[in-house]
Amino acid sequence: MFRLAFVRFFALTVVLAGTIGTSALGGDLELIESRKIWDAAAHNAFTDLVRYQGKWVCGFREAPAHTGGVKGSQIRVIVSDDARQWESAGVIDDQKRGDIRDAKFGLMPDGRLMLLTATQLFDASEQRHQSHAWFTKDLKNWDGPHDVGDPDIWTWGIRFHQGVGYSIGYRTKKPRYARLYSTKNGEHFDTLVENMGVNDVYPNESVIVFDRDSDKAYCLLRCKGPAQLGVATPPYEDWQWKVADRSIGGPEMIQLPDGRLLAGGRLYDGKVRTSLFWVNPETAELTEALKLPSGGDTSYPGFVIHEDTLYVSYYSSHEGKTSIYLATVKINESDSAEPLAIGSRLEPLVDDYLISQMSGDVHQQLHQPTPGEVVLVTDEPWEGNTSAYFTIFQDDDRYRMYYRGSHSGKGNGNAEHPEFTCYAESTDGIHWTKPDLGIVEFNGSKHNNIILEGLGTHCFVAFKDTRPDCPPESRYKGISRGRPVGEKGLYVFESADGIHWSLMADHPVITQGAFDSQNLAFWDSFTKRYVDYHRTFTDGKRTIVTCHSDDYLNWTDPVPLEYPGSPAQELYTNAIRVYPRAEHIRVGFPTRYLPNEGSRVEPLFMSSRDGIRFNRWDEPVIPETAPEDRMGNRSNYMANGLVSLPDNDREYSVYATEAYYKGPDSRLRRFTYRIDGFVSVRAGDEGGDLLTKPLTFSGAALNLNYATQDAGQIRVSLESPSGEVLAQSKPLTGDETAHRVDWPAEIDLQALQGRTVQLRFSMKNADLYSIQSSR
Repeated sequence: MFRLAFVRFFALTVVLAGTIGTSALGGDLELIESRKIWDAAAHNAFTDLVRYQGKWVCGFREAPAHTGGVKGSQIRVIVSDDARQWESAGVIDDQKRGDIRDAKFGLMPDGRLMLLTATQLFDASEQRHQSHAWFTKDLKNWDGPHDVGDPDIWTWGIRFHQGVGYSIGYRTKKPRYARLYSTKNGEHFDTLVENMGVNDVYPNESVIVFDRDSDKAYCLLRCKGPAQLGVATPPYEDWQWKVADRSIGGPEMIQLPDGRLLAGGRLYDGKVRTSLFWVNPETAELTEALKLPSGGDTSYPGFVIHEDTLYVSYYSSHEGKTSIYLATVKINESDSAEPLAIGSRLEPLVDDYLISQMSGDVHQQLHQPTPGEVVLVTDEPWEGNTSAYFTIFQDDDRYRMYYRGSHSGKGNGNAEHPEFTCYAESTDGIHWTKPDLGIVEFNGSKHNNIILEGLGTHCFVAFKDTRPDCPPESRYKGISRGRPVGEKGLYVFESADGIHWSLMADHPVITQGAFDSQNLAFWDSFTKRYVDYHRTFTDGKRTIVTCHSDDYLNWTDPVPLEYPGSPAQELYTNAIRVYPRAEHIRVGFPTRYLPNEGSRVEPLFMSSRDGIRFNRWDEPVIPETAPEDRMGNRSNYMANGLVSLPDNDREYSVYATEAYYKGPDSRLRRFTYRIDGFVSVRAGDEGGDLLTKPLTFSGAALNLNYATQDAGQIRVSLESPSGEVLAQSKPLTGDETAHRVDWPAEIDLQALQGRTVQLRFSMKNADLYSIQSSR
């Protein structure tokens, strides 16, 4: 049955996940935009995409749920002239027989558009599934359904090559196998290969691609175990299969103009997302190239290349509901870039900068810090249950802390009072004192640790200025919003001792933004300029922008941060800073704000090499299940601070708040990270390899920060870009933060300085955190 439904449907939400010039893994793919294009049904999923008669056409299933066999499912076809504004061109269903699923398009040699679907039958007493085809010439009137293939053989997609359509179906009951069909008119499918010989207990979803030069056919096939890649030459009756290095779901694949095979789907390796990945036709290795904004229930992409841009339809529930998305991706030329010149600098593996390939049981792993003790309780009368926005930094032999003292009647205990900026200090970063400063009067007494009242007290952030020519009277600098006391914007402060402060200008120096947040600034020793990160609103949502300045008084206009491959989410504070061990990298702990979930907040981790494009992880680093009192309104902020404690060169301490609003006070708790331990490359029980991009170094030794477990090990190989093994280390075990790799005696690493090499880490039950070439 076919029902026309011409309903104008504009794009619901724009997810600006990057801009042109934002590099993805290997510099090969760049995410330009991901845009939600449909979410009308309870469950919208299983997409395909095609260009037909100058229009964009997307097909997908609408249903009450993901599960099969439900009533009320249908295939919706939507069309667009510009890939931005979409309208429904119609709905196809098979509701009398069963649950219709999996829209797959094929461009017929005679000019018709073919839609291949399958129905899970309600009456399964004799048959469970039936595939069928539909045809249209105008995207309005559809001819069908035409039953195709055999009962209980689910034909999953079709590709036409030299006037013949090829479709691989999989048997949905035992015995399980894959069958290859051919067709010329789309209505009658002939069995070309009855059993394609896949060695797996349940071969199923597949995609077939024909090499434009050799006519060789490639089939990427989902299996119960790892995926498999099949290869055949005309007449495509004899297939050879290779087992890939990971499992996949909902595969799609195309051949790019330069000959490379690019696939998409869900990668099953512990992280839920829809990804684009390179397919090595010789080894069947699948190398992730770009993670699309996605999560939860997600996958089943469709591909179209149009005007040198890749368009990808897919579905995802990362924004709370299964919806249809369209991503646009720029494809760069194959790797011809200069080698990475890492010199002798430390390279934490927080992003994909060094990574060329990860194969086998290897992936990047986000780590959470270990909870420690409560280090501060805001229990003084001038503090209270909404004390917040903590900043912590080391200053020679002591640690300084700045925070807001405030209280809300939503809790109990203290009376509400004006906001103050308070100060604490410590000699070990754990035990803190609130000095009696005698600066600001509270309730008739100056016996308190208040350093500011009035202007700037809502979100004051301080830092020690390490600029070499900074005058002593400005050695400490601060930044904070003016309202409600002053004009809208950020004011800047200076101090000679970090305790007594004065304004550097009587007006705000940054005025574009929304400043009710922990806005911050610092001297960037790498770029040699001051940097600011503050909050604004974009399309009604909280976002982060950045400015820079040469003198701390005159600032550039704000530029929004970019998060290629991550969904658009509201971000409150940012806690961005230069990473002390690798000053070319900035790390941040932005707070994801969930206004529709009781104003919950949860800290994330992100890193950047240019201060604008950030690789953001979307799992919280301090979950609400951390020790206690983190689930309430705004009760889980990360402090602006990352410090090393005395006599401990293996850890960094970070801090986070708890018990906000709960009263009568709030608390600050310490957490610990292993140095460079935000993200690792992790190998599991099955083991696998990490291969770096081509690089050059300037040291005579290679130092690794790593840990092994359960009989795990790491072996390092030095390879030429062509794959020749130049040297191989002895196996490494244990837990080291700066281990010098041992090479065979005849290997002189210093002789390889300046030579282009690649590092291969063969790993099992191990984490690799960072590498460094040392002198």
